[in-house]
Amino acid sequence: MNYIMEAKEADVYFDIELSARDRANAEHALEVEISNSAFYMCAAGKTDNPEGKILFKALGKIEAEHASIWKKILKLATVISGNDACHEQNVKNLK
Repeated sequence: MNYIMEAKEADVYFDIELSARDRANAEHALEVEISNSAFYMCAAGKTDNPEGKILFKALGKIEAEHASIWKKILKLATVISGNDACHEQNVKNLK
């Protein structure tokens, strides 16, 4: 079985029924993804390292995409913004 395919070839739908426990888990996952994205974007904007800036920006975009998927699964119109703090020193953001 081939699990990896081009996105344009995937049959993707988000209209799924969630149990109360599934919904709670999905809401928690959404919060984590928002938090992670906010941290990485903060770090990308503040870091003192050009390579760190590229890394954190890429990670922030990935986490934001994950959050977007959870938002669709949860059928939410909007989500809150994260406001996680970060550091100017790249090494501190990597810890």
